[in-house]
Amino acid sequence: MSYEARAGVAQNPMARRLLETMARKKSNLSVAADVDLAEEVVALADKIGPHICCLKTHCDIHTDWSESVGERLRALADKHDFVIFEDRKFADIGNTVVMQVRGGGRPPPGAHGVAVGPGGGGARVEDE
Repeated sequence: MSYEARAGVAQNPMARRLLETMARKKSNLSVAADVDLAEEVVALADKIGPHICCLKTHCDIHTDWSESVGERLRALADKHDFVIFEDRKFADIGNTVVMQVRGGGRPPPGAHGVAVGPGGGGARVEDE
């Protein structure tokens, strides 16, 4: 099934957006921005943005991450037509996951989506 066809039946808006991007770019290239500094993420995104469909970030590993970095990345994603995917996983016990999300664990400004590990299932945060 083509990316276009899959996008047409995708129920999840994030999946649909990514599939549409893949169809437009005729690629499924995703790059993990595993570099030391947030400024390096921005430079990398600008350099490779025209060629990728998805940029995977880890904002919590960068000591120099700021809201401005997220906003600049989002502007680059719009300019170069790629999706930003924050790789957080949130794969702990329910109470810890809730605290991560309510506290500093929110996706950075500009992220289109965030990874959540399915290990604990929906019950992980249901009662929180």
